[in-house]
Amino acid sequence: MKYVGIDLHTNRFICFYLSDNSKEKQTETFNLDAKELRSFYSTINKDTYILVEATINTFSFNTLFKNLVKEVIIANTYQLKSVGVPGKKTDKADAYKLAEKLKAEVISGVQQIVPVTIPPKEIRDLRALFATYRALIGQSKNRIHSLLKENLYPFTKEYIFGKKG
Repeated sequence: MKYVGIDLHTNRFICFYLSDNSKEKQTETFNLDAKELRSFYSTINKDTYILVEATINTFSFNTLFKNLVKEVIIANTYQLKSVGVPGKKTDKADAYKLAEKLKAEVISGVQQIVPVTIPPKEIRDLRALFATYRALIGQSKNRIHSLLKENLYPFTKEYIFGKKG
């Protein structure tokens, strides 16, 4: 078995590889582009477990290789911080900690990491639309508020944005 801890960033990711039958530790960094992803694919197989922290791009990243490995676990970042390991905080160290935690869980058979549920694409799209809507409403209210203030119009937020306004 192979255990891979991945520290995912916006345009690259760091992998730390551990295995059952070897004390060898290997770290590789890949860019998020077609060529580098092909290189990453060559390092994994159906006997590979992967642990990656949940970030904004984790769900899309997961879809790139989930069918090429035995299992991908997406971990809640806050849960992992509560079980943090002291030491130097670097991307390689983070990937190493993830790989170690994953290996310990798989070998022991005891669930230590509660995986994040990946919602269907339609739900993720709806969430993104609602988040954008809320942001636009907030920006619109702030802009109206600043224009009124700038031009010395006396008002209260309740008068403009409340039910009576």
